[in-house]
Amino acid sequence: DLAGGQSMDFASLLGSPGGNRADQLLLRDHLLSVDMLKKLDAALGLRALPCIGPYTAAAIAALAFDRPETGLVGSVERVMARLHAVETPLPKAKMELTRLAAGHSPVARPGDYAQAVMDLGATICTPRNPACGICPWWQDCEARAAGVHATLPRKTAKAEKPVRQSKVWIARR
Repeated sequence: DLAGGQSMDFASLLGSPGGNRADQLLLRDHLLSVDMLKKLDAALGLRALPCIGPYTAAAIAALAFDRPETGLVGSVERVMARLHAVETPLPKAKMELTRLAAGHSPVARPGDYAQAVMDLGATICTPRNPACGICPWWQDCEARAAGVHATLPRKTAKAEKPVRQSKVWIARR
């Protein structure tokens, strides 16, 4: 009984051979209550749920359970790349940015910190025209000091798409 919080074998429910994707998604949505997530987190980990990747699992762990987990979303990547002047292009820099972000996460109230960094990246440390003058980390920002804040984080250039040429024959009667 999911609603009553009875002990269940979640792995068999989520990965049953007869289950389809829609059933798994409905089950996932049903399980996403704080009480059930606590049981699930202890039982087999948040990433075992369908459609829950590393970022979402880290975000749930930090925001719902106040655990010092690092969810590296675009806004957090941007803040960390600028704060530490990481010039290695993404996605190659993800591991380094994750390590740097984890190093900032406090033991006390890590969920509040995670939310604050996401908000900082979404509102002040924006992709274009960052508002460095009102940033709480402006004095510590290595990219601002070096004058490269507007160019970070860098991204690997995408490969040029090949141009295809073909011939078409049209026959008319």
